[in-house]
Amino acid sequence: MKTFAIQYGFAEGPKIAQKFITDLTHDGWELTSVETADIIIAHSGGSRVIPEINSAESIVLVNISPWPEVSLLGALTRKLTSERFSASKVLWNFWYGISNIPYAFSMKRNYSLPPANKTIIIRNIKDTYMPKKRLTELSAAGYEIIELPGTHDDIWENPTSYINIID
Repeated sequence: MKTFAIQYGFAEGPKIAQKFITDLTHDGWELTSVETADIIIAHSGGSRVIPEINSAESIVLVNISPWPEVSLLGALTRKLTSERFSASKVLWNFWYGISNIPYAFSMKRNYSLPPANKTIIIRNIKDTYMPKKRLTELSAAGYEIIELPGTHDDIWENPTSYINIID
């Protein structure tokens, strides 16, 4: 059986990713730890806390953030004014945000990306955190870049396109 792990962004966790997890497990994948997974899926700030030592054959980074030239407050404001949110999602974001403060501090501003030969970078066209200009730099460095429609948290709400890439 193929295994996967998720590195969540700030104020995220399994309840927010439930549709993605359910759909991927129905597709024959098993959720496991980041240290032993065949593939690591990292969203947003979660891309900054991938252990350097892991057994992943592939790593998928979705909407990497934060970037030094992007104001986090500005990006968050644009996100909140451009996306639809359910009351349930807002409550879970709040819960994960206050309960994961040490995790948030572990999301380093400066870090190294995983090796290009095993990493796919996905950016949603309407993402407010990852500047589009970064795609050119990352592509020139050998990373496979995929742009998809949607907003920053689209992976959790509309997982089919992401699962098709992972499969």
